[in-house]
Amino acid sequence: MFANKNAAMRSVMKKIVKKCKCSYTLVDANFERHFLLKSTKASCPKWYGMFKRGYFMSFNEFFPEFVRKHGGGVAESINKECLQYALSRGVDWLVWIHDDEKVYVSQVKMVAKYCMKHGLVRTQKGGEETFCVPVHILVNIDDVLP
Repeated sequence: MFANKNAAMRSVMKKIVKKCKCSYTLVDANFERHFLLKSTKASCPKWYGMFKRGYFMSFNEFFPEFVRKHGGGVAESINKECLQYALSRGVDWLVWIHDDEKVYVSQVKMVAKYCMKHGLVRTQKGGEETFCVPVHILVNIDDVLP
């Protein structure tokens, strides 16, 4: 179990830097719970990480038609503005970090296309749009790092 969000994000960033063997610059992107790692080398992937306090547990309730066709469970989410930020900066990988040390990743473009194709975008009470991704289509970070 990670001690706190800062320890969680530091641990994941160190793992990315070590495994990718690239020099990265950290860009704090959103109230210290999100980060962007980028390198000056074009061959190094860019990473947008998010520390999550929990999973989107109500996924099955919000998307019953999807669940009937593709299966349900819990999901991860990303706000539309954060997804657009990642896309506009050429980010390759989204990273969802949990305090229980589970770390899931997905390619940014895949998340956008998948959610749009399956109607997995919901509008929250304040009008904020959120893209919701079933955990069962995500992969563990260790499965994508070299």
